Amino acid sequence: MLYLHDEMAAKKQTTVLDLLSVSAPRHAGRGTLSPRDDGTWVLSAPPTHDNWAAHHCPPDGDYCNFGSCTMVIDLDGRDLSAYNRLTFSAFAVDTGIPAPMLYCGIQSSGAHPIPDAFGRSGTHQASLVTGQWCEVIWEFPELTADRCDAITISMPLNGDFGLDLPDTTVYLRDVTLSHISDPEPCHGWDCGERIAYSFAGYPADSEKIAVTQIPCDSFAVLNRTRNTECTLPAKTVVFLGQTYRLFDFSAVTECGTYALCAGNVTTDDFPIVTREAFQTALSEKLLTFISAERCGCAVAGHHPACHADIVAEHNGVVKSYHGGWHDAGDLSQQTLQSAETAAALLRAAGHAPSCAGALLAESRWGMDFILSMRFGDGYRATSAGITRWTDGVIGTMDDCYARVHNHAFENYLFSAIEAQAAMAETDSARRDAQARAAVEDFAYAEERYAEYGRELPIFFEHSYSSPRSLYAAAAIVGAVSLYRLTENPAYLDALRPHIAVLLSSQMRDSALPITGYFCRDESLTVPTHFTHQSREYLYGEALAGLLSVPLDSAASARVREAADAYSGYFKQLYSYASPYGMLPAGVYALSETDDTPQNREIFSLCHLFADFDSTLAEQKEQIYAGTQIGEGLYVKQFPVWFSFRGNNVIFLSQAASLRALAKVCEDPALNAIADRQILFVLGTNPFRQSMVYGYGGRCAEPYFALLGRCEGAVPVGIQTDGNEDEPFWPCGINATYKEVWLSSATALLRSM
Repeated sequence: MLYLHDEMAAKKQTTVLDLLSVSAPRHAGRGTLSPRDDGTWVLSAPPTHDNWAAHHCPPDGDYCNFGSCTMVIDLDGRDLSAYNRLTFSAFAVDTGIPAPMLYCGIQSSGAHPIPDAFGRSGTHQASLVTGQWCEVIWEFPELTADRCDAITISMPLNGDFGLDLPDTTVYLRDVTLSHISDPEPCHGWDCGERIAYSFAGYPADSEKIAVTQIPCDSFAVLNRTRNTECTLPAKTVVFLGQTYRLFDFSAVTECGTYALCAGNVTTDDFPIVTREAFQTALSEKLLTFISAERCGCAVAGHHPACHADIVAEHNGVVKSYHGGWHDAGDLSQQTLQSAETAAALLRAAGHAPSCAGALLAESRWGMDFILSMRFGDGYRATSAGITRWTDGVIGTMDDCYARVHNHAFENYLFSAIEAQAAMAETDSARRDAQARAAVEDFAYAEERYAEYGRELPIFFEHSYSSPRSLYAAAAIVGAVSLYRLTENPAYLDALRPHIAVLLSSQMRDSALPITGYFCRDESLTVPTHFTHQSREYLYGEALAGLLSVPLDSAASARVREAADAYSGYFKQLYSYASPYGMLPAGVYALSETDDTPQNREIFSLCHLFADFDSTLAEQKEQIYAGTQIGEGLYVKQFPVWFSFRGNNVIFLSQAASLRALAKVCEDPALNAIADRQILFVLGTNPFRQSMVYGYGGRCAEPYFALLGRCEGAVPVGIQTDGNEDEPFWPCGINATYKEVWLSSATALLRSM
């Protein structure tokens, strides 16, 4: 296994600046900062306090911690633009905190202020290992600190599980800035004279594509197992004015160990295996991460039993909101995301029979939590912002109240997942409970939707931006799942109004250069877009589900046409993909920036913490950065987005729709496109990095936050720089693009 940190450590540094000799550090925040005779500095503070941090923490404890203990190196506007790397060594004393970490920060008020308006640039997280010196390396060639005010190193204080642990203590030494001539590439589509391929290998029956810019007419496939090689032609392609070579070795189907060679470049060895073996290996790795995200029980190497004092209350009933899985490294919790993860584990068990038992057992853990959060009247405990370890005692100041609501969209989706779980469950008691919940939740959803239609959940729910067409898709998936479970024809009757909404929301104008995508509603004025979260998989699952149940012939014909049109849309979209095969985010209309009440409302739903008026010029610039395909229409590789960026879930959710469509449309081309999305994550991308930590090779560390290092973790995904429409993947480890998310691992499971 090759970690990017090891490559970075070996690089030659020049123009080294010892920051501790430039300015005497000062302390900020909690605790103390003190020097030692050997030149090291010591950060030390209690991990928990009887009040929140003073900055940006609401009194209800939602998304709060206890502040930080910080070393500040004041630099008084010094020009540090000659430097592109910060390094130091850190030693975390073993005080019982399972995942000690530090945050580094650059503050610059120069031509390009650092951090940016959303606090997403200019910060870096380092996960430490207790009891040993760790080398922290942060390359930042994308930043220009031409008027640097300060560099900070902070030790966050995130609680002690109620164990009354001693002060958290970290020693620091050798804090230096330097320049390196070969920083890790972080911007653009070019991969240079290197070969981008799937480090984890390829299924034997899949397309096998690698990408390079080595000027060559052919390449060699080295069969390490048989000690043979074959030479194949390289295909030249031009994308956005740049020339690439595609190495297509799909014809190689024999299982074994292989490498690719072109010019003076030879890849590391990689496997070609059966599809089942490929899916099993990936599922097992993702399961490692998902299991580590368990909330409410001890996870060896990550945390003791946690969060028993997150409380949900409704109509006088009080529940402890713990169980399922934390939704990210920051420990927050979303019941719907736990439900979708449980469903994805069920699905993966069908593809990976040799580890099906472990996948099903983990799915049960999530399903038990989902059922326990129901209040029995359509309401359930739904989410909580945590970002700390709590003391587990209800009634102390570090408690947090979970959000509770009754929402049609979520109940439709819960009913579908509960029904699917019931059909797979072998334990009769669990099966009966899941089946009852599925029937009840669908009824609650229908009742709520009839009265309120599309309605906003609480602001922080991740279903916040769901459009009317996605409600219809969720209702269809729920009704189809219940029909399969119960064979009750009433669920076929329930489908009719939702089918009408879904099909009427599909753009079918043949005069457009690309058609077949779903809009937010029947007005067909705004395409459905997703930013760092996506549930596009529901559209494909809804169409596939409708084609699997008995409908009248006219309805079946209309659904078949819609499925064919949606499949055609993905094929058209794929024709605009980069050589690496990542599906573009979708079609954007310039009219979406018109100042209308509808556009303002949609913007507020899709772009949290951003304002329509102040970002109007940026919205237009981001759309213009795409590829124009018609009057006012553009294909965007990446979404229009602001604070929340990262696209793994976006194209993996598209891949899940493709899998569903491929089955009912019997179209292997759709599966081939879906395969390319997985292989993009595993290394066939411009940065030649596997985004599944600890899997395949050449892994960059993501933003683990409080979880600590964990194999199988998947970050939110590649972002863009400002208003561009090309990939941007800095080495800085921060949120959201590098934060490990449950939804990213879930989307990868679902896309197989």
